[in-house]
Amino acid sequence: MVEILVKDGNLYVKSEYDRHIVSFMRSRPRRFWDTKTREWKLPESDLDLLIQALSGYEYNINHADNQEKME
Repeated sequence: MVEILVKDGNLYVKSEYDRHIVSFMRSRPRRFWDTKTREWKLPESDLDLLIQALSGYEYNINHADNQEKME
């Protein structure tokens, strides 16, 4: 399962190690790997490309704005 959080114009992506996902992330010019949180950070504009790359994977997309309203 791939977890995607949309927050402040960025995508925060967490998943178990998968060579296909890592390859996609590394192909993006404005990506960042956070070693502390163990998640990728991409600009929100890459969402459509990310969803295409995750074809065949289970993923969950959450929006930080929705989470804050629910709490």
